[in-house]
Amino acid sequence: GLELRRFLRSCGRPGRASLRVCSAKAAEGLLRRLADAGFSVSPTPWCSDGFFVESAAGAQAPVTLGRCLPHLTGEVYGQEVTSMLPVTVLQAALAATNLKPHTVLDLCAAPGSKTTQLGALVQAAGGVILANEANSERASVLRANVLRAGLHNCLLLGLDGRAIGDLAPDAFDVVLVDAPCSGEGTIRKDPAAWDRWAQPDHDRQLESRVELQWGLLQSGWNALRPGGILMYSTCTLNGHENELQCRRLLREEPTARSVRELGLPEFQTSEGFIRVWPQGMDTEGFFVACFQKVSHPADGTVGNAGQSATTATTATTTTTTTTTTTTAGGDQEHQELLSCEGLQGLRRLEPGEAESVRQAVEKELGYWPDSLNTNKNKNKNKNKNKNKNKNKNNNDNNDNNNNTQSLAENDQGQVWLLALDPCPQSLRRLAEKATKPGLLVASRDDGGCWSASDELLLLAGQRASSAKAASMRGEDWAGLHALAGGGVGALSLSMGLAASRGDAEAAEQLLRDMSSWRLTPDVVSYNTLLKAHAERADAQKASQVLREMDRLHLEPNVISFTTLVEAHAKAKDLPGALRVVSEMLERGLEPNKVTRNAVLRAHVEAGDVAGAERLVAEQQQQRLEPDLVSYTLLMDAFARTGDAGGAQRAFDDLLGQGLSPNLVSYTALMQAHAKAGDPMSAARVWTELRASGLQPSLVSYTTLIGAHAKAGDVASSELLLEQLLQQRLAPSLVTYTALLAGYARRRDATGARRLLGSLREQRLMPDLVCFNGLLK
Repeated sequence: GLELRRFLRSCGRPGRASLRVCSAKAAEGLLRRLADAGFSVSPTPWCSDGFFVESAAGAQAPVTLGRCLPHLTGEVYGQEVTSMLPVTVLQAALAATNLKPHTVLDLCAAPGSKTTQLGALVQAAGGVILANEANSERASVLRANVLRAGLHNCLLLGLDGRAIGDLAPDAFDVVLVDAPCSGEGTIRKDPAAWDRWAQPDHDRQLESRVELQWGLLQSGWNALRPGGILMYSTCTLNGHENELQCRRLLREEPTARSVRELGLPEFQTSEGFIRVWPQGMDTEGFFVACFQKVSHPADGTVGNAGQSATTATTATTTTTTTTTTTTAGGDQEHQELLSCEGLQGLRRLEPGEAESVRQAVEKELGYWPDSLNTNKNKNKNKNKNKNKNKNKNNNDNNDNNNNTQSLAENDQGQVWLLALDPCPQSLRRLAEKATKPGLLVASRDDGGCWSASDELLLLAGQRASSAKAASMRGEDWAGLHALAGGGVGALSLSMGLAASRGDAEAAEQLLRDMSSWRLTPDVVSYNTLLKAHAERADAQKASQVLREMDRLHLEPNVISFTTLVEAHAKAKDLPGALRVVSEMLERGLEPNKVTRNAVLRAHVEAGDVAGAERLVAEQQQQRLEPDLVSYTLLMDAFARTGDAGGAQRAFDDLLGQGLSPNLVSYTALMQAHAKAGDPMSAARVWTELRASGLQPSLVSYTTLIGAHAKAGDVASSELLLEQLLQQRLAPSLVTYTALLAGYARRRDATGARRLLGSLREQRLMPDLVCFNGLLK
């Protein structure tokens, strides 16, 4: 029917990129800085910290969220908008049940999008989150993402999630089970997701997956305390992995009741679950259910819902044992924690030592987390508590978790901030199995001096005010993320940043670093190295990288060959580019739109205007739909020869295809008219550019300045230069050289010398072309 057609059309559309602001780390003016980086953002329908993101109108090239500084420093997290649903729904459920989340479990946490969203919520409340990931490689990525998001209240576990309920029964205020699933809702980014339906063993795989999900759901339920909330979510569409699992929980667990006050009634089913279909909000598909564990199944009451699991545990313990061993800040309990397996070898710092670490680190980084206090502060709190009623139950866990986190040193001179200190008895067995005790804060050198750790710098991001942090580039932050465990993906990103500026040596070194860190470079890594050589127009070395991929049995893909075509194009080697396409076809790879545009660029760079025009015409005849890039490249080809008529025809074809010209398109048309010596037509295009809502770039200004100057209209050129400066754009040497040519034509030596003075004020060094203009 109609709904099915809407669903299929929606699944066929490209996914919408989105981000979430990391509230634990974001600084003022973030949205403005994203706009300055070339992004346009718009609110998501359910998460106040979530935004859809795309390249801003008029951006000269698409911008990548993963390479922008706010992402690399942890102010934003690239996250699917539907992936933000579980925590958004949780916030509504917490408000409805008056529950304070002090202890939270994320049972299936990697790579960390929901963990970091949960962690920010819990850290603001002074609580702690235990994030579990059984796969060691994914667990390393999880840790790196948690650090980059600015979270220090996260303890990482590497267990089979099905065992946690037995290790920590009734221990958590909130449990998230974001279960492994078939991923049918992610078809926009993974078209193969639906192919699994056609696999011969589909039914067996589904049955196995459903049982795994049920085991995780049971474990999470056992770990949840009475009054606590469990969130169950998947990114799949079928009922076996969604509603049937939830009905089974309600049927087999008498203490389970469905929470319906989830704040999104328009997406709620009759059973109270949240279902988002791709056609509903032009997003991925997703499922969320929320349950509360009741204390008294007969009447559905939950007892003291607002009391945290930590508080409940402390209160129960203090009625059955002496306060000497169970007081939340007691020395004996702290020492017992440090004797646990996994924490052995750690020595708690004395108050004076802890304070000296803080001072040294803060002096080096210009940063110390606001909610972290050393033992000095902790002992102050403990002394104050001695004067209070000793028999009073400790109901101030929020403050204790926030203010008494402790520093401990191992025998390598590393100082750790313990994520779970003091540790409730209910979490002791999990704390023993933590992969690391918390955040590595500092290390002691041979001279006994403290130096801040890279982990803390990554956690701080640009909140660190040190000269080192201020001088760090995007690839430096990406490198920190890789060192923290970000894996091949993080190193490939760092390589990509080096490649974007043509630093092939740095990209090659990062590739070698992967091997030294026992990581295996993948096709993406080698494609990134190809890109670095392509940026330098070094087709020979790019070809060597492709042969190296063959030697390592890493099969080059369409991106690999397309990048090699781009390398030949930039080297003005049209025959080489065409040979690469032939080899690509021989390997059974079909050129895509990007490949065809790379070949078109090779014709343009080689000066083969006729070949470029013929290629676009062939694409039109074959219904391959030339895009905005194709027509803009063709306009550029005509512009280089001063063929304004040809450029105008390509521009008209662009409009005829229903495409909207961008800044590069308008500028190419201006350049064609300028090259043809027609400043009036160039000015007309300028007016159309402004009327479209686009803002001229430095290249646009320089083009029109040069057009007027070439015609001897220096006054118009000077007016444009003044406007350029008012727009806070920095004129380039090319800009001044173009205007200087106008003075040369008028034989105005005074004006030329005045302009030379302005050039020096901009700290630009005249080149040979400038001096030739002065001599004229």
